[in-house]
Amino acid sequence: MREPFYQAKDILLELKKHGHKAFFVGGAVRDALLGKEVDDVDITTSATPEEVLRIFPKTIPVGIEHGTVIVRHNGCSYEVTTFRTEAEYEDFRRPASVSFITSLESDLSRRDFTMNAIAMTEEGEMVDPFSGQKDLTMKMIRTVGNPKERFQEDPLRMMRAIRFLSQLSFQLDNGVEEAITAQAPLLRHISIERIAAEFEKLIKGRAVSYALEKFIETGLYQYVPVFNEKKDALVLLMDNDIRSLKEDREYWALLIFYMNEDPELVLRQWKRPSRLIKEVKQILASNMLDSYTLYQLGLELSISKARVLAVGTKRTISEEEIKDSYQSLPIHDRKELQVSAADLIQYRNKKPGPWLGNCLAKIEQAVVERKVKNSKAELLSWLGEENE
Repeated sequence: MREPFYQAKDILLELKKHGHKAFFVGGAVRDALLGKEVDDVDITTSATPEEVLRIFPKTIPVGIEHGTVIVRHNGCSYEVTTFRTEAEYEDFRRPASVSFITSLESDLSRRDFTMNAIAMTEEGEMVDPFSGQKDLTMKMIRTVGNPKERFQEDPLRMMRAIRFLSQLSFQLDNGVEEAITAQAPLLRHISIERIAAEFEKLIKGRAVSYALEKFIETGLYQYVPVFNEKKDALVLLMDNDIRSLKEDREYWALLIFYMNEDPELVLRQWKRPSRLIKEVKQILASNMLDSYTLYQLGLELSISKARVLAVGTKRTISEEEIKDSYQSLPIHDRKELQVSAADLIQYRNKKPGPWLGNCLAKIEQAVVERKVKNSKAELLSWLGEENE
């Protein structure tokens, strides 16, 4: 059993000590069976939320109406959720109501995919009523029960299925693929923020090309902003090796480069964070990566730009070259200039105004491009010559 489970084992034992059933469940169990790194460990139990609150001294009732309590143990947080069944979904996301139950199998039956419906005891024994381990061995993505019903409950599960294709290099069960193709229009009911979270995981997967192929083939792409009109950009993304990209800004920059669209227009529709929008705009401002561009972007964004150019234009520049070029710049910040605003005001004998910022920017670029040395005397002399 992996270390994260050992660290949480006491929670299961304490619940059982009070007469309740308790198991590890979900993605952590799946990842452990796949030999992958285990992060968040979730626990499912027959204890009601109120009983969990009474048993453990450090708790946070984050989703108590849906049966979830966070238990703090040895400096870590664990989601402890009561076995439950769910009424019909009214908003394509949340069930109208939940009922707490005492059957583990009934609880597992409401989950999305068989590989996520495996529970594990504190001794490492598996409870697998839907043959999730077999599907993991076969590298198959299959729903618990009828796929049309699972996707009707929460259409985001269709995006999750494609995302798992990318991350795990699995295949879609025939029934699952048919259900996604038939019910792709349901994705319209899902918020773009939730879709974006899945898409950003999808494009970072090791089998991203295959996943994008299925994203297109099933028709899901038609029901998200911009992609429905820019299928060719998705095809270009699919046909190129993008595994050298690392950050969200790089994937989005490359995709928008292929779209030949305004980054702000695209990313606002996808409701991405302002910082991401700013960074993508900076990366796509030009196809140049000269000294002044390096200076303006800074080291990290320059490396991102180089990665995007390497895929998008086949102009490969190594990270070491970027780092060396950046470190060799005469200055890395305007504060390093040997003339100040006060110096320029005195030199020009003018009141402050828009001219001052323009003048500093002009000097800044000249220093970076080595047109003049960064010394007060030479800068003022150069400025005088420029204005003659």
